[in-house]
Amino acid sequence: MSGLVNDKDDSDKTEDDNHGIQVYIGNETPVESMKDCSVVTATYELQDGMKGTIGIIGPKRMDYEKVVDTLKEMQTHLDDVFKKT
Repeated sequence: MSGLVNDKDDSDKTEDDNHGIQVYIGNETPVESMKDCSVVTATYELQDGMKGTIGIIGPKRMDYEKVVDTLKEMQTHLDDVFKKT
């Protein structure tokens, strides 16, 4: 999954700058075999300035609001877990 984020040209993605949420729909997805899918990712903070990425892959007609809300919750939880260790 990290390859999807790192190899993607930043000009084609939709990003919620406040939360590190990125949405790739259909042809925006850099993996040819996933052109009929959508990928929604969130970046979370680890210690020492490192970051991790979680994501959800689904159909182009998925409930984006629900997916983004779920990823925001997971992102917050992961931020809290890794900042405590």
